[in-house]
Amino acid sequence: MSDLLKIAYEVAAVRSEYLRIHRRVFHVSAGRLIHNFTRRHTRGSLTDQQELDELSQRLSRAIDGLSNLNKEDLSIRRGREIQNELSAYAQALTESMAALATLLEVRKRPRNGSHHAPSGASQATKTAYDDAVQYHKRLGARLNELLTTL
Repeated sequence: MSDLLKIAYEVAAVRSEYLRIHRRVFHVSAGRLIHNFTRRHTRGSLTDQQELDELSQRLSRAIDGLSNLNKEDLSIRRGREIQNELSAYAQALTESMAALATLLEVRKRPRNGSHHAPSGASQATKTAYDDAVQYHKRLGARLNELLTTL
């Protein structure tokens, strides 16, 4: 199998794990709330921040791998175009993960005064994160289009 496709699968795996963290952060359910209050953090468990760091490192390796592909790896139909789109998508996904990490960091900081009103920094961070997510989704749609026409 072409290394290009192997890298595409790796980026897809990273995206899947990133979405799991995203859901954990943003989707509220009664079961999840109970789990969060009753679970104990074990020494081996990673925080969302640590998981995002590891995923960013995996994406960085994938991006490096994309730049090191040879002609044979790119010989598949539209190989060069897929390489470029996948690289742009991986960069955008990295930015989304960095924005989520920043948002998690902002949420940890104690707020001055009201517990209900979001701070300006928090709101700006949420907006930046949403913009990053929308951008990587648009690139993902284009990349999916290319991959389905192989």
